[in-house]
Amino acid sequence: MIIKTCLNFAFLILFALILCSGCSSLSELELHELKVLDGDLREGPNRIDFKETDLLLYGNMNYSSPWNDLDSWRNSQLSFENYCHSYFSLKKENTTRLFGGRWNELIHYLKSYRGKNLVLYFSSHVTSDGYVVLENGRKVSLKLLSAVLNEAQYKVLVIFDTCYAGLLSEQVKSKNVSLFLGSQKNELAYEVRLKGDKPTLNSKFHRLRHFQKYVYENDSKSYSLLGALLLDGLLRSKGNTLKQVFEDVSRQSLEVKSVAGLSYYSKISSVNLSE
Repeated sequence: MIIKTCLNFAFLILFALILCSGCSSLSELELHELKVLDGDLREGPNRIDFKETDLLLYGNMNYSSPWNDLDSWRNSQLSFENYCHSYFSLKKENTTRLFGGRWNELIHYLKSYRGKNLVLYFSSHVTSDGYVVLENGRKVSLKLLSAVLNEAQYKVLVIFDTCYAGLLSEQVKSKNVSLFLGSQKNELAYEVRLKGDKPTLNSKFHRLRHFQKYVYENDSKSYSLLGALLLDGLLRSKGNTLKQVFEDVSRQSLEVKSVAGLSYYSKISSVNLSE
């Protein structure tokens, strides 16, 4: 009886392994195509060039109840950083991470920045009345960030991947600032889970998921919706400017509106996005 039980258990394990292997493995042709894509992006020439650009990643990710953690948003930020280093000439020493609610350091960085070009990738919980929620539960007004951005004497692209992100566009008026927003002022931001999610999303982000897994050895299954669209857009960026990538992401986002569960999601908007 014990032997029979063990054999049955072993058979179940073997069957599960075979099933999982069949689901996750890629053909030689698919692996070759991923390697070719990686090589093409590395060799360039790319019209997206961050050689003289600094990247600032800011995020509130680890919360206590009732706020949910933002692991998917962290995955999006770190993957964007990897792509910039690998394919778009961003130097590693030009990247700064301010995770963990370091609001005062963010404001100081923006006020004291003396470079030419800055990309700020911002992820956090934001409330419908315009407050950024820090990891300790403290809330700070979005107007504080807007005021600093309006005073910037350098070019800055803000990727604002939050709920109610459109509130920022009502406050930032400087021509030095380009905004790429993860939601409108009355919308939530969403995440996508690339395994066990809606078939439409699995199909749409098939290449992104496998590129991350087989090229970067990163088997993360979830990203913010904006992050997934942006990363996928960068994989298709050969010959395109950053502006064209963002315009493509905005178009692609319209397709997501029809996915059940994201019916309230509207167009990802770009404001004052220069070449």
